[in-house]
Amino acid sequence: MAYNRKETGEFGEKLAAEYLKGMGYSIIQTNCRLPEGEIDIVGQDGEYLVFIEVRTKRRLGYGLPAESVTPRKKAHLMASAESYIQKHRLEHFPCRIDFVSVDLSQPEPRLELIKNALGEE
Repeated sequence: MAYNRKETGEFGEKLAAEYLKGMGYSIIQTNCRLPEGEIDIVGQDGEYLVFIEVRTKRRLGYGLPAESVTPRKKAHLMASAESYIQKHRLEHFPCRIDFVSVDLSQPEPRLELIKNALGEE
């Protein structure tokens, strides 16, 4: 099991990628770094190009993983998604931002997918 913050995040992202594949997503890229920020996972779900933010927690004392996405982080996600779309000339694809919440506080990890988490397409 991962112990430090970076290892915990990387472990959660690997679990999330496998989880998403099991849900029918195709994984296009992971840890995509852009000037506006990082996109944890870029994937495709049917016709949608999906930008996925993974939030992993080992303890839930400060709330659920998805609750840790601040307004500032949401703005960075949107800016990063726009940058990715422009860089790769993908304006013709419908897009959305999903969250995957990874809870490592139990013996077995619990994952939850929140589609269209920002409510915009």
